[in-house]
Amino acid sequence: MIRRILVPSLLLLLAFSAFAHNGHVHSLLGTVKSVQTGQLVVAKADGSEMTVLLTDATRYEMGGQTASRTDLATGTRVSVHLADDSKTAVTVKIAGAKSTQ
Repeated sequence: MIRRILVPSLLLLLAFSAFAHNGHVHSLLGTVKSVQTGQLVVAKADGSEMTVLLTDATRYEMGGQTASRTDLATGTRVSVHLADDSKTAVTVKIAGAKSTQ
């Protein structure tokens, strides 16, 4: 009896979870292909590229410290946390340690 209720309930819960996510991309890993005012182009491991919008609210981090957009350079590895629109950067983590000099 419990299985008759538990299994369909779990399947229903999984289905709702899938729809709630709505296919949004929330993070992006790759290499900086280009940086321009207001946007960042990231080359992903599968060979595709994604353009990400950079705003005044976008935060930058490098080596656990605060960084800036000027720390982004072509060829640098990045991890980008995206807003719910899947195209605006909330946080850009830049690979490497920021110099303390």
